Amino acid sequence: DGSSASGDVYEDVLDLAGVRVPNQAIELAHDLSPSFLQDGGSDGLLGLAWPSINSVKPHRVATPVENMINQHLLPIVSNSACMTVWNGL
Repeated sequence: DGSSASGDVYEDVLDLAGVRVPNQAIELAHDLSPSFLQDGGSDGLLGLAWPSINSVKPHRVATPVENMINQHLLPIVSNSACMTVWNGL
């Protein structure tokens, strides 16, 4: 969709609905594309993208989904990638 964010990247433990993901890269965004600023802005972004569209620079970092799979925190039942997210609203 052309959206983007940029800033400084740190590592921390991500706790997502009780799933703890250690060593997760987290970006403190300084600049957001206009699409993130619609409707009064944003309190935060959680990138659930697959690695192929991850654009963190200068060094690539693992996305939360990638880390959950690699750390066996998110079960994969087949070779086909399918994921849904329910945000509780």
